[in-house]
Amino acid sequence: MDLLRTIDKHRPSSRRVVFWTVLVAVEAAFLSIYLAVADARLLPFHVYPFVWINLSIWVFLRARPPSAPRRTKRVAAVVAGVYLLVLGYFGGLYREGHDFHSHHDFSGAEAEFVYGLDLLVALPPGYGPAIVYSGPTLLSTLTPYMVLGLVTLAYLLYVTLLDASGDASVGLVGLFACVGCSFPFVAALFASGGATPLLAAVYSQAYALSTGVFALTIFFLMWRPFARGSVRPKLVAVAGVLLLTTATIHLGLGAAGVVDALRSGANGLALSVLFLLFGIGVYALVVAFRTERLAYRPTVVTASGLVVVSLVAYFDWHVVGFTESMLPTDTVGLEHDHDDHSHGHDDHSHSHGVHDDSLLADVGEHLRNDVAAFASKSAEFLALVLFGTVAVQDWVERSR
Repeated sequence: MDLLRTIDKHRPSSRRVVFWTVLVAVEAAFLSIYLAVADARLLPFHVYPFVWINLSIWVFLRARPPSAPRRTKRVAAVVAGVYLLVLGYFGGLYREGHDFHSHHDFSGAEAEFVYGLDLLVALPPGYGPAIVYSGPTLLSTLTPYMVLGLVTLAYLLYVTLLDASGDASVGLVGLFACVGCSFPFVAALFASGGATPLLAAVYSQAYALSTGVFALTIFFLMWRPFARGSVRPKLVAVAGVLLLTTATIHLGLGAAGVVDALRSGANGLALSVLFLLFGIGVYALVVAFRTERLAYRPTVVTASGLVVVSLVAYFDWHVVGFTESMLPTDTVGLEHDHDDHSHGHDDHSHSHGVHDDSLLADVGEHLRNDVAAFASKSAEFLALVLFGTVAVQDWVERSR
């Protein structure tokens, strides 16, 4: 009897059955027409966009934002907007334009050919019709399933932030819930060579994996099957472990650099000392928190600040060079040649059919050549995401 009552409770209405039947029939018709015109056979690749689209439609039909103060709604909207921008960038919806690429210098007829807005219709349904824009400051590719899916994730994060009984931290998995969120970053790191057979196998299944993660994210953000606050302490603990990991790497590099500089008189002593100070600072912060000498909130803020400084410094040191242009870093032994790590990069990329000189690819080039940097920066980025999301959720709950 209980089972029958449960089934009856969740039995869909006739209107819903008709709606979903018609929707799936229309999608099947579009896909059949495409396969016939393109003379192609049906593959799972053709079905993945409809999973994204149908789950997104289901979310917008079911999820309703709970009532909340106007201030909380504004904060949640800003956080969801930033979340969408991050997903959009790593998802390939937009990126820096040709002016930011050193080898994309177009003029005259070339510029007229490269720049502009195009509509791609000869794509499988769901992947197309796609809007592609190419310009000096912006490159953008808008595919229907990706746009709708990422907007859905941002909307669900907004709803979850408004619901104090939920926990927005599970939305973190959404950061990797699309083909472009994690796998293109892997491609940027390994596109120039060195990819293992395992990596190649994983990348070949990117659409399947990302679709599965997207569906799992929708499940967690819709049902949130955990008690209030049960996830955040664990995420803080994981972030602490990640911090200790990067601190240990910095301590090791710093100590080795100091010894080498003192023995051989080579440059790099100042940078090694900075590595040591960073590692010691992180360990002192963790010890202070564990011994209850520092409260939870100041610890999260300080840890986030240290990670931001480390990430920005690495990005600036290897790619941008802003600090070196503003400060006399060479007088303290911090001179640095940005071309040291890029010799042969262009030829190597071209030999593999890849040429991507975007900022993301530049960072990937440096990380690919430095295992310690790849491990430390990955740990710092994940720790920052964990700390930031937990802090936002705490702030939203206090503001209710």
